[in-house]
Amino acid sequence: MKRILALCTLAITLASFPLSIACGAPMTIVFNNGSMVTYDTDEIKSITFSGTSATPVASPYGPPFAIVQPDIMEDFQNGLGNRWDPVAVVGGDLGRFARFESGKLIVNVPQGNSWGKTGIQSKQPIFTVDRSFAAQPGLILIKTDPALTTGFVVTLASSWHNDVWVLQTVWVHVVSATDEGEGSVVFINTQGPEKYGSDGLLPIKPVKAPEWVGLKVYPGKVALQVSGMDSPAVIDMGWISEGTPVYLQVFSHPRAEGGPAAVAIDQIQVGR
Repeated sequence: MKRILALCTLAITLASFPLSIACGAPMTIVFNNGSMVTYDTDEIKSITFSGTSATPVASPYGPPFAIVQPDIMEDFQNGLGNRWDPVAVVGGDLGRFARFESGKLIVNVPQGNSWGKTGIQSKQPIFTVDRSFAAQPGLILIKTDPALTTGFVVTLASSWHNDVWVLQTVWVHVVSATDEGEGSVVFINTQGPEKYGSDGLLPIKPVKAPEWVGLKVYPGKVALQVSGMDSPAVIDMGWISEGTPVYLQVFSHPRAEGGPAAVAIDQIQVGR
């Protein structure tokens, strides 16, 4: 114990990465010279950092939180692959408006195509919520290319459906600033009263689409955090109870019906 406290008084820069310790998990410290030491975290009472602030500084372009060992890591090197089904409804069309290029799913829906929902949906649940999610939530990270993204939606639903808007659905709608208006992030349950604040709008107006969208799923609630936010927004989601399977969708979505929408999905991570 004395040794680890001594080691932790070294100057360590925390701004570039998050630090988290799971109870009961071994902690390994790797030094610049390649040597390492491992400790049982159950035996650690406290850790003190000296020389720098103990509070991580959130990068406006980094992920809202880190998934150390993802259960799913999708980079679209193999196109649609066997994990995803297409989303192509209400004016959407994967064949016409989407392509796979340089490890990205790039969607560009021109104006005049209703809501133009074009993207992907998990064929199977990405996880099923159980009691352990209260302490260790399900984590989802969606990385986009802001330069190629103007409007998209991330959803979580309890079943596979062509158009999950008609279900009880966690709905996150992100648009960047355009000539038509300011950027916005909406966080609601599509078929229920649950929403963030009085109107579902988060208190941020992104000029560009955020590089990362992160979701934490607990029994009965969901937390949302996008790159650039200091802390997550949380809303109750009563339909997400123990035993609920969770399906993921990501697709283009304009600011208003008939408008253009584009999204470039660079990576998807899912884990605990």
